[in-house]
Amino acid sequence: MKKKWIKGYRIPIHLVKKSFLVMRLMFLLTVVLSVSTWATGVAQESRVSLRMEDASLEEIILELREQTGVRFFYSIDKIKSFTGLSVNAEDEALRDVLNRLLAGTGLTYTLLDDVVVIKDAAAMWGRDSVRSVTVKGFVYDEKKQPMPGVTVRVVETSVGTATTSKGWFSIDLPLQKGKLKFSFVGYKDKEVEFTEKSDTLRIYMEENVEELDEAIVVAYGETTRR
Repeated sequence: MKKKWIKGYRIPIHLVKKSFLVMRLMFLLTVVLSVSTWATGVAQESRVSLRMEDASLEEIILELREQTGVRFFYSIDKIKSFTGLSVNAEDEALRDVLNRLLAGTGLTYTLLDDVVVIKDAAAMWGRDSVRSVTVKGFVYDEKKQPMPGVTVRVVETSVGTATTSKGWFSIDLPLQKGKLKFSFVGYKDKEVEFTEKSDTLRIYMEENVEELDEAIVVAYGETTRR
């Protein structure tokens, strides 16, 4: 079999191709390791600067999330009663701000990679006792077509995501069971329970005919949402 050589050099082409393949794999591995390292330390190393007065705990959390990019996992019912709070921080570690913010509330928190879990202090959640569970699946319409842009939210929390163009969703959650709520304009909301043993979910949304047929006024008369 006649070997192919690179013009001007005595290097077989198949060796060059292998070298390029190895270089690409090394580059991808470097990127993955870099992203993994960043995600692991983002919550622990985040610093914030904010000054808020007479604010609710949820408002402050939303501002912290906006500044750091860290996700917060909490029960809305657990924090909605905490209002009239003030916080003043100048380039402080997120951990220090949270310690001061939650003091006396009966709440505590745990840092998990890029997630802050806020929980009752009495529950005694520690890093070793919290396991991350990935809940994933596809969302389809009644014709079994993928539905992009469907809101997927964990019931009674602020945590959520949206489906991709292929109807796919995936959420990492620090709990072993719960309930997901799926919502989309023109379709009935749907709630589905999940556990740590749940396999890939396949959700089918049902059209809300009453909402679609509701009459609306337009420039040239009346029509329906459908």
